[in-house]
Amino acid sequence: MSNVVEIIDTVVWSDLKWKESCEKIAHIDQLLPQIGQKVVLPLHFNQQQPKDGKATIVWKPPHSELNGWSDKRPSDILKSYLIEGNIVTGPAESSNFEFVVTGHEKLTAALEKLKRTDESLFHSSPSRLGWHKARQLKHALVGNYIYIFGEYQEIELEAILSRNDQNLCLHYSAFKPSPSQHETVLLRSYLTGEERSIIEKAIIRSRIIEDNASCDLSENQVYGVEYF
Repeated sequence: MSNVVEIIDTVVWSDLKWKESCEKIAHIDQLLPQIGQKVVLPLHFNQQQPKDGKATIVWKPPHSELNGWSDKRPSDILKSYLIEGNIVTGPAESSNFEFVVTGHEKLTAALEKLKRTDESLFHSSPSRLGWHKARQLKHALVGNYIYIFGEYQEIELEAILSRNDQNLCLHYSAFKPSPSQHETVLLRSYLTGEERSIIEKAIIRSRIIEDNASCDLSENQVYGVEYF
């Protein structure tokens, strides 16, 4: 896996298996798209057709997919996956595209494989993304990771980080100006200087998310969509 991986984070997989996604307890192996499967995925309003070729799309448990990891279940991060495959776009006026699944892997396993990103943070720079302006901040400790969410001017920001001794490492960065526009990357970048200071202050200003996912669930189980 290369140093920086761009992923697509606008697909609603639960639309393909809505009945199973609404069960009180859903089984991951019944929800994940199968290797070799060809699926037709819808485009969001105003979303541009993705380019043909290889792509990596994030898969989240149904409730978190529809409401975000920040909504009561940040521990769903540990049961999220990256789906790899090939995109075959439809006509320019089409409202969907075809995707042939070639593999999938747990998100956290993929994060562990990434090599250190020594170059600049590109569009994942905390200062560029506006973390210093973020409000509605909340965070959670998820396994060995720190998940943090914030927003400003209707733009949503997400990050997954880890601490190792005195180091703060950025693994996942998402900039979401609208439901159809996400800039999401995986990387392994050790934050220093202003970049680290911005994130540290955001964590301090954030409230803790109370996770309602039960530890009694098996590795292959997640809660389905919860209505409020």
